[in-house]
Amino acid sequence: MLSGFNLFDSHNKITKVVCLTHGVGTRTQPVLYKKEEKFVAEKTLVCKDCGAEFVFTEGEQEFYSQKGFSDPMRCPECRKARKQQRYESN
Repeated sequence: MLSGFNLFDSHNKITKVVCLTHGVGTRTQPVLYKKEEKFVAEKTLVCKDCGAEFVFTEGEQEFYSQKGFSDPMRCPECRKARKQQRYESN
């Protein structure tokens, strides 16, 4: 038996959850869940430091998801500047 449903997280990313069970009507068999993620082609986000809009591409979304990261809060320029500040302070 195969059933599935879609969930939307706080970032409007679609997550399809598929339940795979072995043997219809039996509760003694293990239930396996497989998570399939679909990403929006491009998302426009606003940087929390400078307020500029920046594009979060589908490839970036997939990379961030695979690493377990949340969506970026800063634009690439502010992320680079912040890394540079941390590097210089060490």
